[in-house]
Amino acid sequence: MGYVRKGLRAGAVARREARFRAWAARLDFELRRRGSRLVLDADAAPTWETAPSIEPIAHALSAPTQGEAPTFTLRLGRDVHLGRGLTIEFRPDGANLLELGDGVHLQDGNRFVLADGRISFGARGRLRSGSILKSSGDLLMGEQVILAYHCVVHCAERIELGDLVGISDRSTLVDSSHTVDGSDIYYYEQPIVTTPIVLERNVIVSANVMVLRGAHVERNAQLGGGAVVLKGRYPAGWLVGGNPAKPVRPLGPAARPWTPGEAEGHEPGKRLVTPLRRGAVAV
Repeated sequence: MGYVRKGLRAGAVARREARFRAWAARLDFELRRRGSRLVLDADAAPTWETAPSIEPIAHALSAPTQGEAPTFTLRLGRDVHLGRGLTIEFRPDGANLLELGDGVHLQDGNRFVLADGRISFGARGRLRSGSILKSSGDLLMGEQVILAYHCVVHCAERIELGDLVGISDRSTLVDSSHTVDGSDIYYYEQPIVTTPIVLERNVIVSANVMVLRGAHVERNAQLGGGAVVLKGRYPAGWLVGGNPAKPVRPLGPAARPWTPGEAEGHEPGKRLVTPLRRGAVAV
């Protein structure tokens, strides 16, 4: 019986790998039709019940990264599961990268949007159903990051989620905003202002939270439900809540000492990331 089970298991693995190779070949063909190409780096074929659908982004307002050939790079670790109805949008003239580490598990109905950007999900990450992750910059998630149901992450420059970060239902992270000058110029064509977002290790984000550009939340903090987290640095080990969000109370004796008079925001001139691409403005 042991030999039979091993044979059945080997046959299932072979069929899964054959399906994945066929899907990757079709993807590469469609990319080449649009002037791009597939760069595949997979340790093993993922499991799925329905194959991901690939859709080109229909429009783009900014120029692609200069000096890079149009590519779609797909990196997959071992034991990756892609849920039903996964949609991957990509910019055909961009350099796009989707990276899913070992043991990443995606539930159903999720969408990745790569607009000349990078989405990197660390090992053993979890993405619940109905979430949208969009990047025209660097969206970087560490190990065992969990995003719950119907979350939205919009990365124009850089968003970093450290190891063990948890994002609860219906929360939104956005590292950019359109300039609004009160004129008749269509807001969507106004310049975009970006500032990176950083959530350090083991930060917990409760439900219905908005984290906006320039927020830096230190390790082991919790963002209370419904909080609106603006640009600034928030102390380690504290409960942060309200609109606008403020430190409310320390969560335990390990919390970083903090006083209401402490200067907020990043140090003037201090940069967290490499220079911007495509002429976006960072403040």
